[in-house]
Order: sequence, then C-alpha cells, then structure tokens
Amino acid sequence: NRNTRRASNMRTLADEMLSRASSQTPLTPTELENVMTSIRHVLPPDDDHSVDLAALRRLLAEKCHASHKDWSETCRSSLALGDILLPAGAEDGRGDDGCLTEAFAVMMERCLTEG
Repeated sequence: NRNTRRASNMRTLADEMLSRASSQTPLTPTELENVMTSIRHVLPPDDDHSVDLAALRRLLAEKCHASHKDWSETCRSSLALGDILLPAGAEDGRGDDGCLTEAFAVMMERCLTEG
C-alpha cells in the first residue's frame, strides 16, 4: 500500500544519506535545494533578506559533508555560519540593540516549536 511504499522510500533515502555522510560526499543538488527550501520556509514571511541565502548555500555546499571531528574546521565553519545567520550589528552577531536579529529569533522559535 501507499504507506508501506512511503516508509520503504524513506528508509532508502536515509540509507543513501548515511552512506554519503560516512564517505563525506557533498550534498546532492536536490538535497541542497531541499535544505534551502526548508530555511526559506522558517524565515519570517516579511523578511528583508537579512540572511544571505546565497552565502548560506555556498557554505552548505562546501562544508556540510565535512567531519565534525576536525575541530578547527568545525570552528571555522561555525563562525562562518554565525556570520550568515546573525549578520547584523556587533561582532557577536546580535542586532544593534544587543538582541538576536528578528529573522534568527523567528527561525529558532519555529524550529523549536514546530519541529
């Protein structure tokens, strides 16, 4: 039935993703577009492009498949991601008023409350 096929497809996809992650293979164009679509969906609807989506896509394409066990590279990637997701204001990535940017706050709230 349809649910059985869907579950089988999800298992196949999960197995393929695990294999690519284990071999540190970059995201496929489809995976990359799926990630970007998800991010666009959690941004505030009236977002004024506070997140540089082109830079985020480049970072994901370049670093997403790298091992997290290379701590110096993980740190550099984390800082780059912070610069993209928290671009406004001070060095710590907070807005001029010292608070998280609205776009980041909305994204995190949606991730935490909607899954």
